[in-house]
Amino acid sequence: TLSTPEAYSSESAYYNVGLRGNLLPKLSGFFNAGYSTREDERGGADESGTVGLNLGVTWNASAKTTVGVTANRGFGVGGEGDSTVNTSVGVNASYSLTTHVSATTSLGYTLRESSNTDRTDHQYNLGAALVYAMNEHWRFSAGYTYTENDASDADRSYQSHELDFTVTLRY
Repeated sequence: TLSTPEAYSSESAYYNVGLRGNLLPKLSGFFNAGYSTREDERGGADESGTVGLNLGVTWNASAKTTVGVTANRGFGVGGEGDSTVNTSVGVNASYSLTTHVSATTSLGYTLRESSNTDRTDHQYNLGAALVYAMNEHWRFSAGYTYTENDASDADRSYQSHELDFTVTLRY
């Protein structure tokens, strides 16, 4: 017989304090920290909590180069609908080749811990893209991202290669 998964329903709240703004002439960012709660109603009510964090810092290293760092911690949802606690860090950089064309790179790591099982995933991302900003309204980009997911459960690890093409119209 084929079993159907239970419907997923939860309520989350994030209580936090934070700061946002210019830290130094070439350094800006935001930070908030607090406590996150989730009431999972899948298979009976189950409440859990974790420390929450969001951090983003941008450094204008030169007139052509920008570097960013991000860090996050909070609840997520796994591929099978289970509640997870996700902790991630990332670094990205952008370099202006011309006034209209820039190249970007990104590197990231995410630790995903299941709240309902012993499953733990370590996910690594590496990406690059070219962006063409035709004017203030039109933007085109093409990129590639390599992802490797190392899961503690057998047969749950994977690698992926993604190509993306984006057209943005802002009016």
